[in-house]
Amino acid sequence: MIVAPLKAKAQTNDPPPSGSCYVSPFSSNPESNLDSVVQYSRRGNHIWQVTPTSTSAEDWGYCVFCGFFEPHGVRIVNWTDFGAGGEFGYSPDGVHFYPFDLSQDNPELAGRVNAYRTNPNFWGILKIAPRLDDIPSFCSFCGMPTYNDDPVTGDPWKMTVWEFEIDPPFIDALPQDGATYTFTVTIRPEKDHYGQSMARVIEFGLGSSAEPGYCLNATRVQGLWTDTTAEDNDLKFVPNQPGLEVYAEGVNPTNYSIAVTNQAVLSASIQVRCLDYGAYGTVWAYAYGLGLARWKGTFVERGAMIPLDQRDGLDNDGDGKVDEDLLDGEDKDEDGRVDEEARGNCIYDGWQWNNGAATDDDDPEPPNQLPPANQPRPGDLLSRYEEYRGFVIQGSHQRTNPNMKDVFIYNPHRLDVSGFATLGLQIHLVRKGEFAAVFDVPTDNDGDRRIDEDPLDGVDNDRDGQFDEDPADEDYPILIELRSSMAINRYWRTANIATHPVIAVLYNPFFFPEPGNPPPGQLPLGTHGPTFPGVPPYVFIYVRQLRYYTDPNRGDSPIDPRDPAVIRLVVAHELGNTLSIQDHTGATTRQCFMYDTDNSYLNANYDPIPGEYCGANPGCRWLFSLKGPSY
Repeated sequence: MIVAPLKAKAQTNDPPPSGSCYVSPFSSNPESNLDSVVQYSRRGNHIWQVTPTSTSAEDWGYCVFCGFFEPHGVRIVNWTDFGAGGEFGYSPDGVHFYPFDLSQDNPELAGRVNAYRTNPNFWGILKIAPRLDDIPSFCSFCGMPTYNDDPVTGDPWKMTVWEFEIDPPFIDALPQDGATYTFTVTIRPEKDHYGQSMARVIEFGLGSSAEPGYCLNATRVQGLWTDTTAEDNDLKFVPNQPGLEVYAEGVNPTNYSIAVTNQAVLSASIQVRCLDYGAYGTVWAYAYGLGLARWKGTFVERGAMIPLDQRDGLDNDGDGKVDEDLLDGEDKDEDGRVDEEARGNCIYDGWQWNNGAATDDDDPEPPNQLPPANQPRPGDLLSRYEEYRGFVIQGSHQRTNPNMKDVFIYNPHRLDVSGFATLGLQIHLVRKGEFAAVFDVPTDNDGDRRIDEDPLDGVDNDRDGQFDEDPADEDYPILIELRSSMAINRYWRTANIATHPVIAVLYNPFFFPEPGNPPPGQLPLGTHGPTFPGVPPYVFIYVRQLRYYTDPNRGDSPIDPRDPAVIRLVVAHELGNTLSIQDHTGATTRQCFMYDTDNSYLNANYDPIPGEYCGANPGCRWLFSLKGPSY
């Protein structure tokens, strides 16, 4: 009589003994560690070696016909990751992977499994186990089939798949002075497969641009951490944030750029203050013992971008395509390089004029055609980045259009510039204090021991028999000895091309009567300067002299009905000269702002008064240049 094991005497369906497995790196994979199994791994596209272990060679099956117990073999019929979404299959090297269809039990395929490919979106406690079944057999005593056990799942291999992410991965908005951005980092899962917390001490770092001012022509100096001097970063961590130690790095004690949690945490948030309309930088986070944070939902292991800046509309990798392989950790264009098109240009990707290099200065509009070859000369001495960073104009911040040529005019006496505007340039009227200039001090210009008492208004305000002879001196920038650069882009660092000066359009109270009727007309209605580089352009308009020429009685105070149109003509003429448009005379087009007889009396009294720049012969409306000798 054959006696079965005691355990089996009371059983009719003895299940297969449990089996297990372990997970390890492939030895042929250069990233593997031959002495280790995988217990902790970051979320990703991984291929691991799976080795079954601890399976019994046999299982006791019961014969219901004669009561005899027969030993069975045990086999693997399937594999499971308990819903983690990975794949089982075969890999010869840990690089190439061939998945098996194990939607149903398949002993042949399951027995060939040596690899597991992870679900790249899974994080948490990963469990991997074989599914085991006995091999059907027949009773050796009576020849009838023995009991066939149901398949069971073996003991799982457990490991922790973790992730550390920063959210948002970028600021999808134009930078604004005074804006506050909040970034949150999170470690997942909260506990590992041993039940221990995954909390870590987290360190934040901030890399930032450091443009002087908060835009090209304005700054803030108040002795506070929000100052925008040349030594201040454009992005700073807000000091005194709860749960964080925030401190500065470098010479400036308020350039807050490092923050560390004061204890191990699973999540932490950091606030960043933007102090410049052209700010750019990155916020990175490092969890001690884990590594750098990734952009949320991606494999991009790098700092969060302020602002989003990876496109520039250029073919940086020379493959004839534009911005086709951006930050995602993948080789989207299959050229063997990863994310190589994500160059950026210091400009927010969502800005409508982003496409181009930061240093571009190719404003095409309005068009011009300059001799000798009648070729266009695009640009206005402002780079794409500078126009994006913008200016304070009339007290409000504005970004300009890099497709349009810009001209900035300081016009404290409100002289008519509408004629000049017919060139189609983008004209910006700026205030005192919005450009680099040293202004004059109040002076008694007419010797009556009073100052600034008779401005340009056609009235004898000081009752001395003279009109408009003593305007406010403090409205006049000092243009001699290079004391005023007149630069509108005075606070620059990134992508600067040259100084772009503001043109001062100024009333000059000079007046000198000429003998004769009509007078010889030798005194100017206006002047301009300079004619050489390095000195800012300006326009002086001699309104009293103009009145003298238009008044039949030769007075400098009466305002003739034609005076406003003549002032408009003279302003347009002198401003045209500052943009390198030359005077013309003789058989050329007479109805043009730039026609000049060299006789001020005739120029002021010609009818009809010119109201535009000529389109031909010589074509002054095409002959301007913002890169000419005056600039």
